[in-house]
Amino acid sequence: MADFGGQSLMQLIGRAYRVEFFQVAGPGWLGAVRFDIVAKLPDGASPDQAPEMLQTMLEERFKLAVHREQREFSIYALIVGKDGLKLKRPPGYDPAASASATTRPFDNFIPLLEGALQRPVVDQTDLTGDYAFPLGDLLMSFSEIPEVRARMDDATRARAEAPPSPDTFEVIKSWGLLLEPRKLTLPALVIDHIEKTPTEN
Repeated sequence: MADFGGQSLMQLIGRAYRVEFFQVAGPGWLGAVRFDIVAKLPDGASPDQAPEMLQTMLEERFKLAVHREQREFSIYALIVGKDGLKLKRPPGYDPAASASATTRPFDNFIPLLEGALQRPVVDQTDLTGDYAFPLGDLLMSFSEIPEVRARMDDATRARAEAPPSPDTFEVIKSWGLLLEPRKLTLPALVIDHIEKTPTEN
């Protein structure tokens, strides 16, 4: 079973074509329109094949047509600082026994950073496996970002102002990491055509 709940078309297209959301170039409404998609995988199919099946669904029901090209993006590169990584492995971590030993450890919070900073963040640390993240200060720091503060209501803004929140870049630095502004040429998935309303099943 493949379950994509509450996903925007931008997210669905990124998943289907295995690219990050910022690499999808198309109309602005792609990020606003959301769908719940639940599909049963055919007998013998593996979850790794779900993106290709999602491609087929988008092409058939949304009349999606795309092409790929290289584009330059303004990004933040997430890198290890000159003094080394300060994050620790979680208690009892055993890379030999961990199914996530080869996973990229920052995948879960990079979307949070991108949403707050309004710029793509690309993991260039080459780190793998699990780390213990003190996420509280990072989440609090987002309230100091002007774009995030502008979206707050008065009550939320008042709570964020007492006590003052730490700076996002300083929180990342305290982990032994840096967010470095860069220009990076990456593949872009350009939407040539897509319908807002899907055809019926």
